[in-house]
Amino acid sequence: MSFSQGLIKMKENDDSRAKSTPIAMVAPELKQNTDDTEITKTCAVLGCEESKNIDSELFFRFPEDANLRQIWTDLTGRNNWTPTDYSYICVQHFSVDCFECNADNMVVLNSKAVPSLKLPKHVLEVIFLSV
Repeated sequence: MSFSQGLIKMKENDDSRAKSTPIAMVAPELKQNTDDTEITKTCAVLGCEESKNIDSELFFRFPEDANLRQIWTDLTGRNNWTPTDYSYICVQHFSVDCFECNADNMVVLNSKAVPSLKLPKHVLEVIFLSV
């Protein structure tokens, strides 16, 4: 193999690696299905394994309000983590009083909802101690 053929081969390998970067490396809260057509949402709450069996419409994006967004972020139990536009928390972490009916009579998460159920133990201990 000549030097130029070696360079071409190296470039091809680099190009193929760049194209095949797993989505989990870019946004760990998203997992790409094997058929490459659908992205599965996962819950950002540390240790939430039950969300794997939940329909995608039962996940909620982090709020736009900076204060509320920070509260949600703290409650995930993740250290040094910032939610992205693709970060979600599943329905299991919200109590019934976090929901309301909208004008179309659909049940939606209210604008002041805060996750309070099935949170990581170390998050609950910090909240309890700071009260």
